[in-house]
Amino acid sequence: MPELIYHRPAILDEIDPCRHAVIEASAGTGKTFIIEHLFADLVMLGRCDPEQVLVVTFTEKATGELRARVRGTLEAILRGEGGEPRPDHKAIKLDAEVSKRLYAALNSFERVPVFTIHGFCQRVLTEFAFLTGSSFALDVVEAPSAFHRAFRDTVRDTLAVGEATRALLRRWTSEDEKDNRGKIDKLERLLYEAHHRRYLALEPAARLEDAKNFLQKFAPQVLEGIYDQAARNELAELSRVVRSCNGSAEKLLDAVDRALLARLAKPKGVGGSGKRSRLDSAQEEQLRLLQALYAVALGKDSLKARAVDLFLPLVEQRLERDKRERGEIDYDDMLAMVWNAIDGPRGEALVKELRARYRYALLDEFQDTDSIQWQIFRRLFVDGGSGNTLYVVGDPKQAIYGFRGADVFTYLQASSELAHKGAKKVALTRNFRSSRDMVDALNAIFDQNAPAPLFRGAIKYDHPVECGKPNLWATSGGKKLVPVTLMRYLPPSQAAGATRPAIGRHIAATIRRLLNEPAHRIEITGEGADARTVEARDIFILTRTNGEADEIGGYLREAGVPFAFYKRNGLFQTNEARDIFDVLRAIEDPNDRSRRFKAWTTPFFAISFRDLTALSELTASAGLALDDRLLQRLYDWNALAERERFAELFSRLLYDSGLVERELLLSDSERELTNYLHIFEVLLEQARVRRLSLAEIVALLEDYIAEKAQPAGADGNVQRLESEREAVQVMTVHLSKGLEADVVFLFGGFNKGPKPNSLEIYHRDGRVRFAFPEQREIEFIKDLLEREEKEENERLLYVGLTRARVKLYLPLLVEGVRRNPGYYVALNDRLKEMFPTAQAQTVSEKKLFSVEDVAESGVADAMRSATDKELRAWSPPRDLLDSDAEAKARNEFTLAPRHRPLIIQSYTSLHALGGVAAPNIPVEEFKTDLAATGEGADLPGGRNVGVFLHQVIEKLDMESFRSAPDLNSWKAREDVAELFADGLRRHQVRDPRWKDRGPEIVYNTLNSPIALGPDNSVAALWPLRSAREMEFVCPIPELSHPLLGFDADRLWKAERGYIKGFVDFVFEYRDFLYFADWKSDLLPSYDSAAIERHVAENYSLQAKIYCIGVLRLLRVRTESEYERRFGGLLYVFLRGTRVDGDGRQGLYFHRPRWDEVCRYESDLMTLPQEAVR
Repeated sequence: MPELIYHRPAILDEIDPCRHAVIEASAGTGKTFIIEHLFADLVMLGRCDPEQVLVVTFTEKATGELRARVRGTLEAILRGEGGEPRPDHKAIKLDAEVSKRLYAALNSFERVPVFTIHGFCQRVLTEFAFLTGSSFALDVVEAPSAFHRAFRDTVRDTLAVGEATRALLRRWTSEDEKDNRGKIDKLERLLYEAHHRRYLALEPAARLEDAKNFLQKFAPQVLEGIYDQAARNELAELSRVVRSCNGSAEKLLDAVDRALLARLAKPKGVGGSGKRSRLDSAQEEQLRLLQALYAVALGKDSLKARAVDLFLPLVEQRLERDKRERGEIDYDDMLAMVWNAIDGPRGEALVKELRARYRYALLDEFQDTDSIQWQIFRRLFVDGGSGNTLYVVGDPKQAIYGFRGADVFTYLQASSELAHKGAKKVALTRNFRSSRDMVDALNAIFDQNAPAPLFRGAIKYDHPVECGKPNLWATSGGKKLVPVTLMRYLPPSQAAGATRPAIGRHIAATIRRLLNEPAHRIEITGEGADARTVEARDIFILTRTNGEADEIGGYLREAGVPFAFYKRNGLFQTNEARDIFDVLRAIEDPNDRSRRFKAWTTPFFAISFRDLTALSELTASAGLALDDRLLQRLYDWNALAERERFAELFSRLLYDSGLVERELLLSDSERELTNYLHIFEVLLEQARVRRLSLAEIVALLEDYIAEKAQPAGADGNVQRLESEREAVQVMTVHLSKGLEADVVFLFGGFNKGPKPNSLEIYHRDGRVRFAFPEQREIEFIKDLLEREEKEENERLLYVGLTRARVKLYLPLLVEGVRRNPGYYVALNDRLKEMFPTAQAQTVSEKKLFSVEDVAESGVADAMRSATDKELRAWSPPRDLLDSDAEAKARNEFTLAPRHRPLIIQSYTSLHALGGVAAPNIPVEEFKTDLAATGEGADLPGGRNVGVFLHQVIEKLDMESFRSAPDLNSWKAREDVAELFADGLRRHQVRDPRWKDRGPEIVYNTLNSPIALGPDNSVAALWPLRSAREMEFVCPIPELSHPLLGFDADRLWKAERGYIKGFVDFVFEYRDFLYFADWKSDLLPSYDSAAIERHVAENYSLQAKIYCIGVLRLLRVRTESEYERRFGGLLYVFLRGTRVDGDGRQGLYFHRPRWDEVCRYESDLMTLPQEAVR
């Protein structure tokens, strides 16, 4: 074995394998790189088996990327390419023992536990079901959908019936009786927000804690001096109430008078002058106690608080009952169930099992954790001196997902607790993203020693970074690029809203120059290749809100700059979703006049309101139906919906209506068309999976629009990128986290928008607290809320600024913002402090910052002039002048490659669903066989039995047959018995008779003679050279592809998607390759004629797909290669094989002629478009 050299990152020396660590990774410092090498280091040290290193991150996408990166690092080390010969890396020689460990880790890598937090919890619940008390089979549901169902049923069955609940519900809706539906929707949103934030688990206990604290510390004599006589009388009354409670916090909360507390908590004559500064520390503490108790009373008595306190327990009871009866669980349940199990009566046993299984844990993106996640990992890896080791990796400066439930205060608490347990804090301080000048400029902005630094809270920029890529350089116009440009603007008024148009147009004009004028193009060198030029896709514009993204989009469109919104949220809150909703409602009931009229104003009919009014008047005067042709179209579409032919219905809505042609030829972007296609795709998938009727589709779409439900997946409500063209990427700062761009512009954030939530979160005395709007009037609560908001704004600005690699453009408002300042104001103030006149720059600053003025006028004129010049030089394409252009567009436009992702399909999805397939196909789908087609004499099966038999054969050691002369001796082997027992348990095959029948079937299958044509056969399959569960993926054939028998050297691409398959058994016999597919179908007869009929009726399409897939995989392209290498295909019906048979019973064998195989490929080419949607 050749000697291996590994360039080990020196930072690993700071991470003790026997000691917890908090690894803080500033933006661009190679967090994932360290995780990869830390994992490899643990493997090489031999501290544990690779399967004992638990790696947890927070999204499915990150999990896949992290798994690939870790595996790639192991492979690189074994190739002798581990690490880089850099000053911060140490070259070490790997001995044979270390190499052996690495090879073993790589060979067993599929067992390495890399999970999302929810994936980890789900694994714990299923694999330790007896200790956790969870069901073996749980369906994961989206939390908003399940809550909506429970809320709706609770309102009907409980809230509208009970006396107290009905009275409060009436009060809730009485404020606006004309909009009761809207009020109920608001109530549902409020209750769901409280439920999602675990209000009932946190707030009632916190209120009691406030009351107990008050009872213990209340000293009325301290406050007497700050009140007048009337207030002192009220203070005495409060003292009497406190004494009557006899130390009971519950009684205090029930007995206290809110109005009395309001007067005492806000004294008018403090110290005789009203100045709070005259209070001593003891008086301040007592007044704070009063305010805290007043906040509790005010929160309890507000309408929103009373609704949450009274209604939410009832809705949650209904929700839990529904999920229990349906066998459902949502993602929040997973964490709660794992914690309850760990903290429950069997918790000690469960913790012991998990500690033995996972020796180390690496928690990625730990700044986005929450209290319950920390409780779980603290108990497993930190408490009790178990000897397990926990590494948490994150950056509190990038904690920006509080609105999703992440809690940076939990991160800070966890870091403190780990430090108390001896954990070492390791800071990553080498930035591998940005140029040296950019790093220096950002360090200057974030300077923590500045008189008024950007970070002013508990989280600070206390570890300035250095450049890890000193060779990365950028130039413009032949000169070194200044990394930061300040776009200075003096607003004509104090309202920053007047600033945005000028700055927005300035940004658009700047980008236009960067892309189109050679003197302004940016060249980047030092990336290991030739210099490259910054293109549109290398530019980000970051905004605070979607509204600001829309606004800058308008300025870019005005300037003719290509742009796209990156992963825009709110797909189902767009006009396109509402258009589809309106037209589907009309299709559902074409006789409803109001529905028809709404549908006709959508782009699917494109009738203007003026024309609609004229037609309506004609209808009224003549008693006629409104345009029979339009009505007939609705009836035609209704007929498709009645037959549940939704693929055809949605296609006709797009194409027969002319919507596609209008959007392509007349719209100035592809955004709307992409949304229409995307929404129809989601609805079609839901209709297929859940077998929905049109009425149910309409109801589901209504819930999506109202955000009462959400499509599955983290990106279920995210708008798809509308085009693959070169385009500037516009996104919110939140979406930019984890991304980087050569050039970054910040836009907007000057003013603060309205608070969308009626329930706010803040932290007090180490607890998560909830604030209703009424509680904002309490000074200390208002201060806490505003302080946390400011600190989150600091973190948002940090994320936005650190996306840039070589160039950053920042607005500078000379006059600042005086009214309702937004998140950007903190950065604006910092820049004003750095450059009071935007001119007094030091010599060192001149190379880092430049200033350019934003003109109030002239920017738009310049852009319009440039646009006019281009328009004068433009001539229309010949197709647009062609009289047949519209028909040509209708017949020849191909939209799939541009507006839909490539779909991976399987035979099962194509066959069973009439050509409409699912985009995400589990492996088990390929192992699911047909249900019984008649009365068979064998045991009943089903999906679980089929998967069970397939996986037993897949995992079976074929050598087990060599020493077993018969069935009984073979199934008595310990390894065989354990394999079958595990399979029965894992796949929940509960019929005990399968304990004997399963081994019999598998033994017969692999030991029976197999006929390979009329004159050829093998004695048994198990001794043959073979491969099991061989996966293939091949493109769905298209006219542009090189087909079998033709030249394959030319370039081509897959546009319709891919076909995916798993071949159960590929074997070699007499230099020919055969493939076999196991079938567990329960049939009345397994003789040759019956089997041939069954295959023809049910598996002919699969045979074609698998034959093409295997030949593509084997690179068989010509007839001569086919005749020399391919033996044929088999369907082995497991129940029908017999050891004493002639090799034909239960078996289908076919070796198609070469011209047949070529015809198979042509047949697949003609699959209908719906089949690849």
